[in-house]
Amino acid sequence: FLKDLRLTEGSLSSLEKRKKKDEKKLAPSLKPNSFSKFSNKFFRETSEKLVPKFGEVSKDLKKANLKFLISTYISMILMATTLSFLGGLFIFVILLIFNLSNFIYAWIPFVLSGFTFIAFYLYPASEASSVQKKISQELPFATIHMAAISGSNIEPVKILKIISMS
Repeated sequence: FLKDLRLTEGSLSSLEKRKKKDEKKLAPSLKPNSFSKFSNKFFRETSEKLVPKFGEVSKDLKKANLKFLISTYISMILMATTLSFLGGLFIFVILLIFNLSNFIYAWIPFVLSGFTFIAFYLYPASEASSVQKKISQELPFATIHMAAISGSNIEPVKILKIISMS
């Protein structure tokens, strides 16, 4: 097989070393964060049932280039909402301890968890919009830059390399 590919054992081992270096560089960005792991432990089954109802969020996750599966992101939404509800409940109990007439603050857990849910739900759309604006701002510059470079009769591949570097 090595003869067909015209490779020696030394070049094969150097390719393997290079591959391992590339994997080490990419590995931190591909590892799931601890919050997503924790969320999936508790809410994976529920979130997989809810995936069809979050179609727009799924599209926005892709547009925003966020590295989450839709089921994982829904699990994170549910976990954050639950944690914010428990935090709001804790705040409410603390207020009750200081003054028993503070039952008017019973809305705190519900409002806090509602804000958390809405924030997580709208974040991918906001991020996708931001990415779209950045592309729209950079596109005229890239077009003018490419036109200027192409006027010097450079190969198209080299033009793209120059643009990607700038």
